[in-house]
Amino acid sequence: MKCTHYNKLLQNFLHNTGKVNFQPSAMCIPYNEFTGWSLNLPSVALAKNDVLVIHTQDFLTVGNGVILELDKIEKHYPSKIHKQIYVIVEYDNCVKYYSGNLNIIYFPTFLYETVCDLQNYSIDYSKYNNKSNKWMCLNGQIHGVRKNVVEYLKNYNNGYLTLGDKVKLDQADLLYENYNYNNIENFINLTNIYKQSSINIVCETAYSKRKLTHITEKTLFAFLSLQVPIVIGNVGIIKWLKNLGFDMFDDIVDTSYDNSNDNVRWKLAIDNNKSLIKNGYNRQTVIDRLCYNRDLVFKLPSVFVDGLINNTIQ
Repeated sequence: MKCTHYNKLLQNFLHNTGKVNFQPSAMCIPYNEFTGWSLNLPSVALAKNDVLVIHTQDFLTVGNGVILELDKIEKHYPSKIHKQIYVIVEYDNCVKYYSGNLNIIYFPTFLYETVCDLQNYSIDYSKYNNKSNKWMCLNGQIHGVRKNVVEYLKNYNNGYLTLGDKVKLDQADLLYENYNYNNIENFINLTNIYKQSSINIVCETAYSKRKLTHITEKTLFAFLSLQVPIVIGNVGIIKWLKNLGFDMFDDIVDTSYDNSNDNVRWKLAIDNNKSLIKNGYNRQTVIDRLCYNRDLVFKLPSVFVDGLINNTIQ
């Protein structure tokens, strides 16, 4: 599908209102696990029919039974205008933790834009069909759980393993010198790694139980590369991906770790799938399912747009 920028989609959605005040990418660094994101919140005077739209572009943080970022927004603005404030969130189950008067719009802008941007590149996805039984676990940014996973996976052979500038691919495998922050270009430059790897051990950006379920391009690239993923992320991330429609290969991957505690979930994901990581699987028996996941990635923008009005407003 031809993608419309989400700013315009939201403006169309709010066309019956007065003036629309938009605050893009309101989350700011530094991030603190116990206090949440710093927020850039504008000072506004809203007339009766005016609205303020605040885009929270990353994962949200739970603390003391509330979503800390939404709590900050509520405290920043007088309660009399809360019903005129719309908050775009990347997570679709905020209602579990939030019962205030802010309007919550579920629209995963990062995933939407990533899939839309992929359409601007000429990528031959058929070349990802033929693979060896190698696994991969590539980690750009370094944080606690990724360090644990990488150290643990050093005991496994026949895989590609990185951790920032601490654990690097051999130059012969890397195929390019300058890693950058364009996720899609990095994906293309690492084609040789994705082509050879039949299993992707994905260490997602968000892991702590304090962060609401969130996936990034890392999981999408596993699907696009026709890989069976072992996704290590928030509690319930496997269930969330299933609800989105993806096949998580429960007959191949032991996903029982999905609801385990933070301190053991990452290790169980590896231990419970030791044989799979070491020996691989018969790809010919699941190739249709792998292709289904790849095709579903490109349907996500339509899924998100269709859900914008019907399913996402609290």
